[in-house]
Amino acid sequence: MPRPKKQLKKITVATLPNGYAFTVDSKEYLCFSAEQLVNEVFVRLALGELEYMNRNTIAAVLEAAAKWQDLKD
Repeated sequence: MPRPKKQLKKITVATLPNGYAFTVDSKEYLCFSAEQLVNEVFVRLALGELEYMNRNTIAAVLEAAAKWQDLKD
């Protein structure tokens, strides 16, 4: 019996003159550096948070994720 087709998110990254455009489905995010792009990919894809988050909040989420292993002990 064939498996039902899985709905995949449409993900694109485009290089712009001043950075990168990162799109998940219909939501677009502008990143001014490769580091910001990696941060957006983590928050938007790994955590599934597609709504607006400012750069400070994203940095705090990444810091918490990085420290999680130490904090859970």
